[in-house]
Amino acid sequence: MFEAERSLPEGRRRTWVTLVVSVAAHVAILLLVVSATFAATTGTTPTPSHILAYVTPAPPPPPPAPAPLRHPTAAHAQPVTPVAPAPVVAPSKVTAEPVTPPPPSLASIGGVEGGVSGGVAGGVVGGTGAVVGIAPPPPPPAAVRIGGDIKAPALVRQVAPVYPAAARMARVQGNVTVEAHVEADGQVQSVHVVKSVPLLDRAAVTAVKQWQYSPLLLNGTPTPFVLTVTVSFNLG
Repeated sequence: MFEAERSLPEGRRRTWVTLVVSVAAHVAILLLVVSATFAATTGTTPTPSHILAYVTPAPPPPPPAPAPLRHPTAAHAQPVTPVAPAPVVAPSKVTAEPVTPPPPSLASIGGVEGGVSGGVAGGVVGGTGAVVGIAPPPPPPAAVRIGGDIKAPALVRQVAPVYPAAARMARVQGNVTVEAHVEADGQVQSVHVVKSVPLLDRAAVTAVKQWQYSPLLLNGTPTPFVLTVTVSFNLG
């Protein structure tokens, strides 16, 4: 047979090969059609001979849960032994508490700081500031008002008021009455207006504050006093 094929001419050999290939292709196509028809009719597909599967490793198991706390049961509990109260026994004899002697008096220890020798027990430590046997100085005498039997002392210094320019231009004149409070040494302490002339009041107060009187002696004691003074303003 092979010898017959070898003896075939080259053109007929190619035709034979083409025929074999064509028949094989038609057979393959026919098999595919039959398989597709069978799958559509039965609803199943042929199972491949080899199945490739990708397996993912399983995650590690979770850690075990902590064991629950175990409470001691009655079998393991320790028995509690009741404690009997201590007996109360009354003492046969009551002893008095020792009495603390009082501290020594200040007089027995030779006096008190700031006090006097042989001072009074129970006095104030450091003294009260008052000297025993000497009366405190009397309060300063109250101011008296000049008038009646009380005569005003002599005026040692008298300052004349300055005539205000505004009052001079307005031709204002008159008398300003003030009340002066004088200290025991004769110095004028304060002045306030009793009868006013508006443009002349300040000049009168300023002048009287600079006045000086002799001390007023009542029973030989210098005494402050209050008197009324009238300051006159005349244009002449």
